[in-house]
Amino acid sequence: MEHSLCSIDASHAGARDLYYDRRDEMTEARDRARERSRERARERSRGRERDRERSRDRGRRRPAMRDATNDARGRDGDGDDVAATNDARGRDGDGDDVAAALAARCRAALGEPREKLGLLRDVVELVGCLKAKALLERTLFRERGAGTATADGSRRRTPGGAFMALVKDAVAPADYRALYASEARRRRRDA
Repeated sequence: MEHSLCSIDASHAGARDLYYDRRDEMTEARDRARERSRERARERSRGRERDRERSRDRGRRRPAMRDATNDARGRDGDGDDVAATNDARGRDGDGDDVAAALAARCRAALGEPREKLGLLRDVVELVGCLKAKALLERTLFRERGAGTATADGSRRRTPGGAFMALVKDAVAPADYRALYASEARRRRRDA
């Protein structure tokens, strides 16, 4: 009898080992499936980030290619490249009246005080008339909806603040800092 009990125990042990082996295989397969699922989710997330970056980059001004003979502003003295830049931005020859009119339109639409007219004019001159119009339309569209929250999400931005947040996303950081530096100089001068 002892011999038969040992053989029963051995057969149970073999069945138990087979059970654990299959369970381990199933666990490994489940882990591999979960990892594939996580990798797909990470890839989707990376794709969304790439899409966001592309949409932000579409709004940014790209620096023009300059050759070594141009001066620091990228102009070669004959004025042709300046005129082409003005035409591309929707300005006339000097751009003063068009930029001023659009800045006044932005100020009225956003409900900003007269003191902000200089800042808005600088924005129009920096991004160009076409881009400024697009940013204004996007701001007004968002304001018709839920509006734009502040960075910490505690309150809603003013229409002017929402517009400047879009401008911040559309221009290079150095250009954005220069906007506010010129605004600070303007305030000191007017005070």
